[in-house]
Formats: sequence, C-alpha cells, structure tokens
Amino acid sequence: MKHVLGIAADHLGWSGRFAQFAAERHIQHELFVIERGDWLDTVKRFDAILWRPNLDSPYCEEAREKIYFLETSLGKHVFPNWDTFWHYDNKRAQHYFFRTHGIRTPETFVSFSEEESLEAIERMCFPIVSKTSGGAGSTGVRLLHNKSEAVREAKRCFNVSAFSKVLGRCDIDVRWSSRCRNQYVLWQEFVQGNDRDLRITVIGKEHVFAFWRRNRKGDFRASGSGAIVYETGEVEAECRYCAELCRRHNFDSMAFDLLYDGGKFVIVEMSYAFNDQAIFDAPGHFVVSEGGAPSYVDGHVWPQDLMVQYVQQQMGAEMRSTCAVT
Repeated sequence: MKHVLGIAADHLGWSGRFAQFAAERHIQHELFVIERGDWLDTVKRFDAILWRPNLDSPYCEEAREKIYFLETSLGKHVFPNWDTFWHYDNKRAQHYFFRTHGIRTPETFVSFSEEESLEAIERMCFPIVSKTSGGAGSTGVRLLHNKSEAVREAKRCFNVSAFSKVLGRCDIDVRWSSRCRNQYVLWQEFVQGNDRDLRITVIGKEHVFAFWRRNRKGDFRASGSGAIVYETGEVEAECRYCAELCRRHNFDSMAFDLLYDGGKFVIVEMSYAFNDQAIFDAPGHFVVSEGGAPSYVDGHVWPQDLMVQYVQQQMGAEMRSTCAVT
C-alpha cells in the first residue's frame, strides 16, 4: 500500500522546501491548496498532512478549524497537530496552560472582570508588563510604570461607550488604542535585569536550536529586534527542559522565549511559528534524546528538512515509497 504525504502550499515558501526534502527522502507526496472549497475531498487521499499555515487573519482561524477537524473527525495525522497549534498567538491560553502544568513562568494576571482587575492593581509591584493576547514581534506589549497607568488601562479595556456598541453591532470596529474594547487585561510580572532573551526552538522532540535576541535600543523588549547572537554559552539545561516540555505535551515543534529571574530561567511565551532563516543561520544545534544529555551537532540545516524527517519518524517506515509530485 502506498502512503502519501499531503503538503499544503503556503505563501512563505515552506511548502517548496517541504517538497524538496520529501523528495530527497523518497517520500511520496503531493502539493495541494488547502484554502480551496474542495479541500475535504482532496485530503482524503493523504495519510498525513504537513502544513505551515498562513498566520494572518483569517487564515490563522482557518488553521485552527481545519487542524482540529482533520484530527478529530477525519482521523488524519496533521503536522502541526492540535496540541501544538491550539494556543498559538493566544497569550491568555498559554497562561492557563503554563499555570496548570507547573511550567516556570513569570507571575501573570488575566481577567475579564473590571472589578477584579482594579482590586488586583492594589496588590501589584510596579512596573508590570501589559500584553494583548495576540500579536507577534512584541506587538501589543508595553510597560505600565505605576498604579495610575494600570487603572487608566483597565478603564480603557472594560468601558465601552454605547456609541461603540452600536457601531459594533453594525460590524464597525472603532478602537482608539490597541486596548480599547479588549474587555480583558493580561498583566505579567516584569522580570528585571534582562538586556536580551533566549530563544529556544525545538523541532520534533529532540532537535533544539538556541540563540540570544538583544533588546531593542532603549527598550525592554527583544522579540522582533532582529539582533541575534548565536554564541549562547552554557544553555544545555534550558534546551533539555524545553525538549522535555515538547515530549510531555506532544508538541511537533515549539519556540520558547526565556528570561532569567535571580539566575533561574522562566518561559515568558511560546509559539508554534518561527523564522526559518534564523534557524538555518545557526552554526549548529543540540540533539536532546529522551533521558540523555544534549549533544552538539555542527552545521547549518533547514528546519523544513528536520520536520520532514520527524514526519517520517512519526509515520513509520511505510511513509517511504517511490517519490511522486503533482
């Protein structure tokens, strides 16, 4: 029986590299367009689907719908799987996940209650970091320096005028700032003394890439700065911890942002999405086998190559066949 890998086309070129490395591994595969209305008929002929979703709206919502449906209703193997993707670009959901599973993270407060939020301000140590639930590259992230700023933000988030509500019913969204009409707050402890963060990207369950990202000039934020330093020093413990999280929680791949608090690392956020060029530019990476010490492997490698290798490992030897591309 022939087993076929379906590779969903994307606008960033990931699917082209997926197809290239699938061909090199003699995996029978087909490129297809998952955005089409006939996608349900198309995916029936695939045993597994490999997809780098377009993460802009509304395509991110499309990915959540279809990944869930592919797994639960069609019984398909899809990469990324639902465990990997459901909390993508949702910092509220990540907070619930971190807290439930005892993952090292800064103290975080999330509430949809104005009354509770105003009460919580009285107990907080400032400054604190305010975030919107969605947004990459530090979008929606800012520092609140004192109680007055936090109170003003809470009132902006929760107090919606009758005029704005009427416009909203007409599908007209009026926002004077990114916080207007949020109807929630997400406030996080400000971890001081960090002029950079550590980005750790795990592909599969054992290939781990690590590099520093310097903060933007005159800013406390590192995400989106583009100032990457590949000389990491001793970060084996951090790599092992993140790889173990991926194994424990069935993540196909995950990028983690780490800061240091009193010499101990904490995970600030995690994200399915990452920059493939930044991974390729790394001079090497760690291989972290279950229960073993990290070993360093020199050389540049595309993450798409490792993902195709991971799909083949997950699907077993039957995913090897005569290569055919349509």
